[in-house]
Amino acid sequence: MSILKRIFKLKDTVAVIAGILFVTKLLGFVKFRLIAGYFGASKELDIFWAAFLIPDTLFNILIAGSVNAAIIPVFSDVLYKDGEKRLVKLMSATIFAMSIIFVLLSVLIFIFARDVSGFLVDSGYIHSTLSLTSTLNSTDIDLLTQLMRIMLLSPILLGISSVVTAFLQVHKRFFITTLAPLLYNLGMIGGTWVMVGGMNAKVPGLAWSVVIGSALHLIVQLPITYQFIRIHLRIRDIGNINGQAKFYTKEILHIFRLAIPRIIAYVGEQINVIINTIISFSLTEGALSAYRFAISLHLFPVHIFAGAFAQVSLPQFAEDYAKNDMQAFKNSFNKALTKMMFVVLPSVAILVILRLPIVRLAYGTGKFDWWDTVVTSWALALLGLAIIGQSVVALTLRALYAVHETRLPLVATIITVIVNIAGSYYFTNFFSHYQDWRPIISQVTSQLAEGISAGGIDPFLQSAGSLWGDLGKWFTTRNVYDASVGGLSLSLSVAFFIEMVLNLYFLSRKVKIVCWDTLIAPITKMTLNTLVMSGFMYFVFRLTDFSLDTTRTIYVAMVLFVTSFVGGVVYVLMSFTTNVKEVELIADKGSKLLQRIPYFSKKR
Repeated sequence: MSILKRIFKLKDTVAVIAGILFVTKLLGFVKFRLIAGYFGASKELDIFWAAFLIPDTLFNILIAGSVNAAIIPVFSDVLYKDGEKRLVKLMSATIFAMSIIFVLLSVLIFIFARDVSGFLVDSGYIHSTLSLTSTLNSTDIDLLTQLMRIMLLSPILLGISSVVTAFLQVHKRFFITTLAPLLYNLGMIGGTWVMVGGMNAKVPGLAWSVVIGSALHLIVQLPITYQFIRIHLRIRDIGNINGQAKFYTKEILHIFRLAIPRIIAYVGEQINVIINTIISFSLTEGALSAYRFAISLHLFPVHIFAGAFAQVSLPQFAEDYAKNDMQAFKNSFNKALTKMMFVVLPSVAILVILRLPIVRLAYGTGKFDWWDTVVTSWALALLGLAIIGQSVVALTLRALYAVHETRLPLVATIITVIVNIAGSYYFTNFFSHYQDWRPIISQVTSQLAEGISAGGIDPFLQSAGSLWGDLGKWFTTRNVYDASVGGLSLSLSVAFFIEMVLNLYFLSRKVKIVCWDTLIAPITKMTLNTLVMSGFMYFVFRLTDFSLDTTRTIYVAMVLFVTSFVGGVVYVLMSFTTNVKEVELIADKGSKLLQRIPYFSKKR
């Protein structure tokens, strides 16, 4: 059997998917470390992220929401009710329709790229409304336009690739679809290394590496898709869009009907991202890059754990709903959520407690200096709550999509977008006055302690009153300080937490998923165990940080490993003590895995 066939026959489990996603995220860190080494947290890299925003927005609006909200549920229904041939023809029709839409919109954006770039750099209405001043000029607009036009090839390739991904995931072939983002990262790493490092193409070389990665994202999925199609349909019939596979089939129309609410929701989310980008250009240079570096780290547990559970769970949710088995649906959701939270919660603790060594180890090279590390780790700390909210949202959205409900998530998205936009403005203002309110808060805290010990709190009340009076000024006026980027992180955390609560409520209205024994009680135990774990980790971190020379990479790695190991051991022991079932499942699977190794399988 060839290596390719062996790969395709690997069992698609959460563990396998999580393993691939783990490697993918490691490659993502290599990619970001390479970018950080070449550019640091600089204005040039800020312009790249702004240019990347438009093609990414195009892809997210038309495909990212449609795949989970509409394409996979409809594909699943067609496969379950009408069979494989019908599904293959529907896939070809969907690719045809999406390709036309992407090409037309990409050409339109290409023509008006400079106008779009000018809006991002200097949006007169938004800047005047929020009293902001951009730090970019006309030369920066020229570079932004060039980069945007290069990267418009990316959404076309990723759009076709995502429809292929939906086709394979309906067949529960998650392994090969999970390889696609891995190849995307490899393409970007290779492209950046050759074009930026070798050919000195600077930031345009980074833009071309995005296109290379997008092409590999599609190419890796084509062989197994070809095998499926060859078995069930003659290849010459694939492009024959007639009869059941006409453009205007009821399934295509149903896909668009289901997708429209999610597309509107993504429009809102991307408007939020665009406004955040505009706001970031009113902060210090490199703020957007520091924020994007922090986002990459915060997405590590979201993509690995939440991504694995959500990806594997959606077809199961859709199948339970298609069979009208609501009890099975409820059980599937509760099991997926508790297992996901068992690994997400300690991951949040590790990222927040060890943010400095993690950022330094991930990006600390070349032009990425110590101050870049401090600013990025500050943004990462405030993204902690976003990890929990985003993970739960990823699962609840797929549960809602499985029951063909896309309107209620739209309501949640609209509310959270408003919250996020408001928060981005007010929190960036507040944190830009970091040097003003930080010492005052310290003073109020110390006066409170002294007042209580001395039997009076008048000094505390006077300072607290002064603090309260200054809050209005700090939230509504902008200062110049790097800590202001933390406002973008905090607003994202608050927004995702609100969206999590709303989606859980909406899902409970459709299917009674909330249960004390199988959902609330286990997650409560996990949360308490995580708090205990955090306390131990903080103590060990401070101890090792003072004992070792953390200016050297090897010692930074040692601090990270030792502290994480201690935290992990404490978390597992606490989980056994509090009878968390998920730790027993992991221990059982670990034991079975060891038994497959010859040394451990021998009777001793």
